[in-house]
Parts: sequence; structure tokens; C-alpha cells
Amino acid sequence: TAIKAGTNQDTYIPPDLVSQAPNLCKGWVMRSGNGTVEVSGGNIASIDDTGVGDGTINFTASMSATGYGMSLVQQDDNGYLNGGGFSSRDADSVQIKFRHFTGFTTGALYDAPQAIGIFGNLA
Repeated sequence: TAIKAGTNQDTYIPPDLVSQAPNLCKGWVMRSGNGTVEVSGGNIASIDDTGVGDGTINFTASMSATGYGMSLVQQDDNGYLNGGGFSSRDADSVQIKFRHFTGFTTGALYDAPQAIGIFGNLA
């Protein structure tokens, strides 16, 4: 369609197409340095704080597959950005882990302000 091709600039994307557009964010979370959720939205049902630098994000609606993408960023006490990753994911949830990196070595699990975005198709 013209919407998918990007040739129609005057039409909004209807909700049924939004759920199938993998390039649109399907859920987002911002956590404080102590693991408390500050903001969440989109397709996020709940967030479980399962330990220091460790949490599980539960989705309201299942993702269509386990190959969805994520953007994870964390800022440490010195203002440096650290990365995060997932240790397990399925269509209904993803377990995330954040580490404090020292140079090129992997550090300990670490709670710091985090921003997380989930991208992919909903089931």
C-alpha cells in the first residue's frame, strides 16, 4: 500500500498496521538507578525487578516471534553510557541484564538509570 511504501504523506497509519510495523517501538521502559520504574508504555504489562542490574519485562500482547529487537542504554554514576543485553526472551517477556563495564572487560551487574525500547511485530 501507499502507507507501507511511504508514498502517501497525508494518511495516518491505522492501529491494525501499527501492530505489524516492526520499525515502530512497541514498548518502552525508563528505570531509575534503584530499579524503580519511572515510565513505561506501549505494550508493557509489568516489570519485575529480579535483582541488581536484572529485570524481566512482561508484555501485554505477545510479540509475533522471539526475534524482536531492543535498544538498551544505561548511564553510570560518572555519566558514562553502558550497554545491556538480554539473557532470555520469549514472545511474552524478556529478561534484561545491565553490567558496569570497565574498559573492555565485563563488570558486575549494576543498577543505574536505564532506557529500554522494544521493536518488532505483535502477534
